[in-house]
Amino acid sequence: VSRSNSAKMTASKTTKDNGASKTTSFSARALFLLVPATMTFVLGALGYPCHVAATPYLLIATRMVQSEPGETRIQFWTKYTVMTLIYCGFLVSFASLVAAPFFGPRLTGFHALSLYLPMYTISMRDPMDQYGPVGTFVVQNFFDRPLVIAGYICREVFGVRMLAPFC
Repeated sequence: VSRSNSAKMTASKTTKDNGASKTTSFSARALFLLVPATMTFVLGALGYPCHVAATPYLLIATRMVQSEPGETRIQFWTKYTVMTLIYCGFLVSFASLVAAPFFGPRLTGFHALSLYLPMYTISMRDPMDQYGPVGTFVVQNFFDRPLVIAGYICREVFGVRMLAPFC
């Protein structure tokens, strides 16, 4: 495709939908996260500890772990607990290191806001574009690694498949 054809294709694509459908589809996911993230911020501002301020996130996290056919409740809650502990552990640990100059060694409710970082990073990206360096760092270290580690622990320690049929 020549440069002029490429420009025409981009212009016609932009003219066709004005980019509104892309913006709306990604904003909807980010807006879904806005209410629990705001609730987490308010709980942090009111002085609640990190585990209490993380409650809105923990409620929406139940949608991330899917129940498999034939799975018992104990197996589901085992998957959920392992995934949440590993995922939240990675994020809150990193947040405590980054926020140490502001909050010192103590863990506050504001640290729970870090739990939303990978979700916002993923939902705000256009699927046609690659992640930038920061987005790549966030997704690889705070979404992919915790998910793989939690899946491995679930399978090897508890005999539960987190991401069937993959692990």
